[in-house]
Amino acid sequence: MKRQFGIYRHNQFNGKPGYWERVSKYGTMEAALDALKDLTKRSKKKRVFVYCILPATEQERWLLIKDHEKLLKIAR
Repeated sequence: MKRQFGIYRHNQFNGKPGYWERVSKYGTMEAALDALKDLTKRSKKKRVFVYCILPATEQERWLLIKDHEKLLKIAR
């Protein structure tokens, strides 16, 4: 089975710490990167949401990330 990737977002100003919502799912990393570039055209300081690419799960729309602060720093 082919591995899928998802774009996940977090509200950087008012979100629950650790919870990331899947916005979309892609079949390849390249497709996910192209979509991420479109989502992050504005500066990180001007956007409410920050985004990252993670392996997509089948059923879960929300992920609880244990190392949330580290992921938040590297998110676009």
